[in-house]
Amino acid sequence: MVINKVSLIASIILWGYNLSLFLNRYVGICEKALKYRDILHQEQIALTELRKSNLKITVLATVIYLTLLYFSEFSYWFIAVVAIKFCISLYFSDLFQKCVVEGKTISKSLFWAMKIDSLINLLGAAGIAVILVS
Repeated sequence: MVINKVSLIASIILWGYNLSLFLNRYVGICEKALKYRDILHQEQIALTELRKSNLKITVLATVIYLTLLYFSEFSYWFIAVVAIKFCISLYFSDLFQKCVVEGKTISKSLFWAMKIDSLINLLGAAGIAVILVS
């Protein structure tokens, strides 16, 4: 079925993205945050604009992914769990962006929370991919 193949590709992309997040070191995240902050200041992007665009992009990607899972015949409760997990990831993303824009240092606790979040997403995407392959 074509939709299962598209769902598999989306899961692999999600897996790869979360793998890259998981493999980041604290120093690397802080360096990326500084570069990101410089770009935001050059473009004069306000925190509210950044939060709105992050929300729109994440919600759109989540809806597309959840729709793919729905048409791949995953159960409603499973789709709901994935949706809740995406909301948690959005929360950590928002905290990270808020720290960057406000010029705060990325705390170790936020770093580890984001790392654990990406590990859970990594395992979830891998699990979904395995289910889709079988």
